[in-house]
Amino acid sequence: MEILEQEALLESMIRLHHIGEYFSDLAVYRPGFKLISFGRNTYLYSRPEHRKYAYFLVEGRLSVYATAENGEQMLVRCCDSFIFLGDMELLGYQEPSNMIRTDTRCLFVALDIPLLKGRLMEDNRFLRFLSDCLAEKINYLARHQFHNKIITARQKVIAHVLEVGGEKGYFKENLRKTAEILDLSYRHLHRILGELVEDGALERSSRGYELRRIKRLEELYWEYEKSDKNI
Repeated sequence: MEILEQEALLESMIRLHHIGEYFSDLAVYRPGFKLISFGRNTYLYSRPEHRKYAYFLVEGRLSVYATAENGEQMLVRCCDSFIFLGDMELLGYQEPSNMIRTDTRCLFVALDIPLLKGRLMEDNRFLRFLSDCLAEKINYLARHQFHNKIITARQKVIAHVLEVGGEKGYFKENLRKTAEILDLSYRHLHRILGELVEDGALERSSRGYELRRIKRLEELYWEYEKSDKNI
């Protein structure tokens, strides 16, 4: 964990990601903002000093793992875009609900919780933002559980491709991590992607898999095949 004394870069990140929009008066909170960097393969909230902050991810990639009662970890999400971390800590939960590991060097705009918490909990605009963050995460986990327990392997893959690549027009993810998220074998995932390429819904390119026919992907999602098994 490294606190960067780079005010110009901090200001740039706040403007670039419109962070000021989440607060009723950014100037009131600005003294409690810091620019913090974590190196690759670091577990956030693994040390007491990490827990002093809530974090806006502004650069880098991280993975979120759920931990079962027996200690087993399951990858549930990969994030390489703007996301807020620390909502549960702000609400008073001392132990992190999930394990968060950096896959690359990550840069965060961080909020000093001891300094700002009192004001944040009285700021209606920030509380609405916090509610939206929690709702999005709950919705994501609900979809994740549905995909893994109810629908077929092909539907899991199509749903994930559409969710991750729908707006960008292409899907370029670490396939081994994707297989872990979807609870599939790497071989099975690769086979399904190949079938979607053969169908013409996807096309391989330097950017991964181009979503050539989104409507066709949506049609395929609803074609239930009893022979499709998770292996």
